[in-house]
Amino acid sequence: MFKQLFSTLLIPLIFLGAGCTQPLVEVSPVEDTAQTLQPPVQLSDGAYALETDTASVIWRGSKRIGTTHTGTVQATEGSLVVQNGEIVEGTIMIDMTTIEDNDLTDPKDNQKLVGHLKSDDFFGVETYPTATFTLLEATPDTQQG
Repeated sequence: MFKQLFSTLLIPLIFLGAGCTQPLVEVSPVEDTAQTLQPPVQLSDGAYALETDTASVIWRGSKRIGTTHTGTVQATEGSLVVQNGEIVEGTIMIDMTTIEDNDLTDPKDNQKLVGHLKSDDFFGVETYPTATFTLLEATPDTQQG
């Protein structure tokens, strides 16, 4: 279950470029789970720092088909390095103590889920209050059209 939820956290990290000092990608709010493809963006060479006051990770997790939850977790620092117009490395640190669920409106249910996510069953936030995502490789999406 950890692997499923962690995987759903990693995918949105790619879109954190929207919080960088030099925007990488503009992402429009989408009502359903399908993302609108944007045209490729030409990146200038250099280092991009994450603007931590506006950066957060949007996550989506599912327990089984038809049961999903969404929420946010705050990014505390991060950077991307671009060489020859391509992302060659990146790191994002996440404050796991800030994990929130955004879809459960009942405070008791919301607190129960967030508590479960923070527990040792999932992220073990008491032991591991931060998570680091390190980008090892980036492959351009040649399927966009």
